[in-house]
Amino acid sequence: AAPGSYLSGEANVQPGQAIAYLAAPPLEGVYAVERALKSADVSVGAITKPPSETNYMGALLVGTQSACRAACRAFEEGVYAVATAPTAFQ
Repeated sequence: AAPGSYLSGEANVQPGQAIAYLAAPPLEGVYAVERALKSADVSVGAITKPPSETNYMGALLVGTQSACRAACRAFEEGVYAVATAPTAFQ
């Protein structure tokens, strides 16, 4: 609920501010981050665009704790939607 100095620095926020730490494979991640941003009052603190060194994409979203939780739920649902029907997202 309260990130330390490293993640806060990466997201450009004060230590202790809520952060949603999101990571997924590229296709799932891009779709799910968009869904997370549209579902809650959060903003992008940092983003790792695909392709990355480990072939993932990720984002640090910042907002209130409840907004970050809502964004995480939307992200989870987005990743699941793509993972269960990947050809629908071509």
